[in-house]
Amino acid sequence: MRIGMLLSSHYALHDPGDGRLMQAKRQAEALEELGHEVIRMETWNARPREDVDVLHVFEGGFGNYVLMPSRPDRFRRIVLAPFIDSNMPFWLYGLATRAHIGSRLYSAQYILRRQAINSDVVIVRSEHERHRFLRSYGVPESKVAIVLNGVNPPLNADAQKARQSLELPDKFVLHVSKYTDPRKNILRLVDAASSLNYPLVIAGSPSPGPILNDLKKREANGLIRLLNFVDRPTLEGMYAACHVFALPSTHEGTGLVALEAASCGANIVITRNGGPPHYFEKHAEYVDPSNTADIARALKIAWDKPRNGTAKSHVLNNLTWRQSAEQLVRVYEGIRR
Repeated sequence: MRIGMLLSSHYALHDPGDGRLMQAKRQAEALEELGHEVIRMETWNARPREDVDVLHVFEGGFGNYVLMPSRPDRFRRIVLAPFIDSNMPFWLYGLATRAHIGSRLYSAQYILRRQAINSDVVIVRSEHERHRFLRSYGVPESKVAIVLNGVNPPLNADAQKARQSLELPDKFVLHVSKYTDPRKNILRLVDAASSLNYPLVIAGSPSPGPILNDLKKREANGLIRLLNFVDRPTLEGMYAACHVFALPSTHEGTGLVALEAASCGANIVITRNGGPPHYFEKHAEYVDPSNTADIARALKIAWDKPRNGTAKSHVLNNLTWRQSAEQLVRVYEGIRR
């Protein structure tokens, strides 16, 4: 099968560890490993007559206007894979999906609804995202398919090497993200870990601003350890070395970094908002991200438990990128044109 994959051009400017970008890359690689040809559709390498069996469009809205207002019929099968990382009420999204004045003034959600209607299938990442599409966008249930994200089994999870090279504590809490993004809720995590006197290591790609300034002050006081973007072997070593991985975001579509940490044996503390409960099931401690005390409660439970490997087994047995690609192929093949 020849699969054309289309990303919005703005991802060229994103953090290389962005979860949405990583999903697209890993699914493309996994499809290729299954023997399919993946054509990465690029604006600098236009393919106006490319004959592909499926056009797979990531995201939606203004970034991929190609599906609005009508379907490009030269593609026999079109799937749309939107990313909706929001806690806004379903009814409010429903209003936005119908917000337009005439033929030129409309909301991004209105565009996304039209794109979904013009696609053969809408692929979502979780039961939560499925409900949002059914209730907010009015897409028929028959057009919405859940395809779970996954992980690649770790190859370089050397905990001892990570501890030695980065001078990490024997037992610590780890957080990895673009941690100055307010959605990642890092200041509440710092407060929760500090209240318990747990060492907290934070890695990722920060941006300048008040959150980073606050974190640097706390680092100077010895409360936390800040790291920037780390390479893959180092990251896997950190996953294997930490006792708890914490991701108490205000919302997560999946929580890919938490899945990766679980695959290396870490105990998981994660937000209850969005997709994580569909992925981790009973193998994580869930938190109300607006409540620092609740984050501290979950951290203590995870800290006091041994690294027993149940989350690791769950992830590696059920949530790999190969399994994700196999689900995608079943969705593609189920489209009748």
